[in-house]
Amino acid sequence: MSAVPEIAEMEHLFRVEATYNQLEETKRPQDVEEFKKAFEEKDKKANINWQSHSEYLNCMKDAGFAKAEIVWHLWIRSIFVALK
Repeated sequence: MSAVPEIAEMEHLFRVEATYNQLEETKRPQDVEEFKKAFEEKDKKANINWQSHSEYLNCMKDAGFAKAEIVWHLWIRSIFVALK
């Protein structure tokens, strides 16, 4: 997620809407707002930590890795590689 609050909110809404649209019409609520509320509750219960990529890279470096980099990124999925 972006460190810029407005962009982070846009990313969040895009993630909710994309997930909603991937569900079969018969298996999703009619109202997107109802789905959004349930989706956010599940995220909260799962204790999902949405941080920006730079925060993850800094955490790796703080943990003692000499080098850390994003080697692949697609929307909310990323692969990070770190070397001691």
